[in-house]
Amino acid sequence: MEENWITVFKSERLMRAEVMRELLEQGGVPAVIVNKQDSSYPFLGNAEVLVRASDLVNAQLIVKNEESTEQSE
Repeated sequence: MEENWITVFKSERLMRAEVMRELLEQGGVPAVIVNKQDSSYPFLGNAEVLVRASDLVNAQLIVKNEESTEQSE
């Protein structure tokens, strides 16, 4: 049975997407990165972090918490 994957986070910086993927994994949410950046022009496109649809609520909480922590710094 194929699972649905949903984008929970996007960034123009691949490293930022890697950090978010790692935070999700530490929170018990399996995540993958889909790099949609142009290889010749890395400033074009995004790196997207995807999670299973069944993990979406938990993933959104983790992402929201991380973004609010980042803004308060």
